[in-house]
Amino acid sequence: MHKKVLFTFLCSLLSAGISAQNDIRTGLSWFGENATHPGFTLNLEYVRNHTAAISTPMRADVGAYFHPRNHNAFLFDLHCGLRERFGRRFALEQYLGLGFLLAFYNGDGLFQVDDKGVVQRVSPTGNPAFMPSVTLGIWIAAGKKSDPDRWAVHLRPKAFWQLPVNNLAMPHFALQAGVTYRIKTLPKRK
Repeated sequence: MHKKVLFTFLCSLLSAGISAQNDIRTGLSWFGENATHPGFTLNLEYVRNHTAAISTPMRADVGAYFHPRNHNAFLFDLHCGLRERFGRRFALEQYLGLGFLLAFYNGDGLFQVDDKGVVQRVSPTGNPAFMPSVTLGIWIAAGKKSDPDRWAVHLRPKAFWQLPVNNLAMPHFALQAGVTYRIKTLPKRK
C-alpha cells in the first residue's frame, strides 16, 4: 500500500500532465500547537490536478502560535503533497514540509551556563530552527453545487520538529483547521 502511494506521488510530480488544470488557492487556518496553544497560518497553494481524483498541491504557510508563559513562535514552511479525492467533495491528503521556526521566549530573562560554569543573560530570541514536518489531512469541497471546489475546508493534524534544541530535535504536534478559496484556475495545457 505504501509503495503504491509513494509511486503515485512520484509519478504525479514528474508527469507532464498534458491536460491538467491547475488552481491557485489562498486560505486561513487556525493553528494549535499541541492543539492547545493557539495560533494561525495564512496559506498560498498551487494545485496541479492530474486526474479527477489525484492532485499534487504545493503550499506555503506563514503563521504564528502563542505558548503562554513559555514562548511565541513565528513559522514559515513549504509543503509538497498528494490529495486523493473520493467522490465529488471529499479528499484525503498528505504532505511533507520544510520550514523555519523562530521562537521568542517569555519571562524576565533568559540565561545560559557557558563551558566555564558562568551564568550569562542571553537574548530572548530563540535560536532560529529548521522545521521539517509531516501532515495528514481531510479536505472537503464546500462551494455551491455548480462550483463545489471554489471553497474548501480542511482539518490537518501535523507533526513537526524544531532542531536544533539542545543539540537534539524537539517534536511538536499541531492541528490546523481552516478554509481555502480558489482565486484562479489556470487554463488547461495543450
